[in-house]
Amino acid sequence: MPGSDLRVVTHPITGTESVAVILRDGPIDGQTGENLGSLPDYLDVKVGNYGTWRYLKTSETELVTDFIPGSTTERSREGRVYRWNGRDPDGNRI
Repeated sequence: MPGSDLRVVTHPITGTESVAVILRDGPIDGQTGENLGSLPDYLDVKVGNYGTWRYLKTSETELVTDFIPGSTTERSREGRVYRWNGRDPDGNRI
């Protein structure tokens, strides 16, 4: 199953459900975002010139605070936790 890009939604979405996600551990611990549609088994996240880092879906959920798309209004909702796989972009264990 191919990975997915983590996307931060900046405009209102109509007719499509989104799921809050939060990344744990690794180079971008605590980053939040939304995934549109069904949740993939993993997210491949490109971090600038540092390469693509893989985060694996867990069965954990956590309260995620973010903004309602298209506004500056904060909201809190339950989101899925993705954990870093402990490997660098070349696949070496860190």
